[in-house]
Order: sequence, then structure tokens, then C-alpha cells
Amino acid sequence: VAAGIALAPKDFQLRKAQVSLLLDQHDFARARDEATELKQQTPDDATVRGYLARAYMGLGKYDDAVDSAQWMLRLQPYNVPGLLIAADIRQHDGDLAGALEALQRAYAETSPGETGELASIANHIAAIDIDTGKLDAASQMLQRADELFPGYPETIKNRARVGAVHPASATAAAPL
Repeated sequence: VAAGIALAPKDFQLRKAQVSLLLDQHDFARARDEATELKQQTPDDATVRGYLARAYMGLGKYDDAVDSAQWMLRLQPYNVPGLLIAADIRQHDGDLAGALEALQRAYAETSPGETGELASIANHIAAIDIDTGKLDAASQMLQRADELFPGYPETIKNRARVGAVHPASATAAAPL
């Protein structure tokens, strides 16, 4: 990406890729600054708004993150990245029911071919179910995740969490 930007410093797609990398590196301030510049260049790009929301969340500026996420969802109500951001914000705010609602909608809207994304969402749902004591629901969601993406590391961790709280649930839902 750096080599591409050196050759074409104004290339919108390369700059978006750079922001994504900055977010992965947890360089939230730079990601916010870069995404803000991109938003000024193309104000109606949902991906840029999602990057802004993630950067704001990383900086602890949840009100700004909410603004970006709401913009995404107004533009596309069933936008999976927007729903996932909304779920994270709701979870941060303690609204676990709202987080689950957003995650379930994101799961329903995700293409069946996106098995990694579906397994990730299923695990997020299961983690909230575990936290709220809904171990049977968590086990069922983890079973789906196993079917979608066998050996997914987060599924293994969440199965261990279920087993630590209720060993029979972990054993009953484990694949043969």
C-alpha cells in the first residue's frame, strides 16, 4: 500500500486500504485523520464512514462513532458493516439486547458464502449469550459456527467458556 501511495498519493482506493491497515494496527488517531480527509473528498462512501466509526471507537469517542454508524445505516439500513459497528456500540453501552438484535440482523444479511464472516458473527452472538447465561442458545450458535467454519479459533475459545460454566452444554453441542 505504501508503495502504491508513493506512486499515486491521491488514489482513493489505496488511501482507503491504508486506513484499514491503520485500524488493524490500532493507530486510531491517524486512521481518523486519514478517513476524515477521505470523507471530505467523497462524503457518501459508507466504507469511509465505517472506518471513521471504528477509529472513533478506538479513541473512546463513542458519540462520534454513533454519528458515523447512524449515517451508514440511514444510507443502507441492512448494511452488515454498519450493523456490526452498531452492535459493538450497543454492547459498549450495556444494551446487550440491542447488540444481539443488530448481530442477528447482520447474520441474516450476510451471504451464505461468507463463512468466515458468519462464523465471526455467530461467535459474537454466542459470547453475549454466554455473558448473559444463555448457555443453550450459545451452544446452538457455536454449533452453527462449527458447521460453517470447522476449527475456527474463536469457536474453540467460546466452547471452552461454555464448558467452564456448564460442562454438559459444551459436551452436548460438541461435534462428533
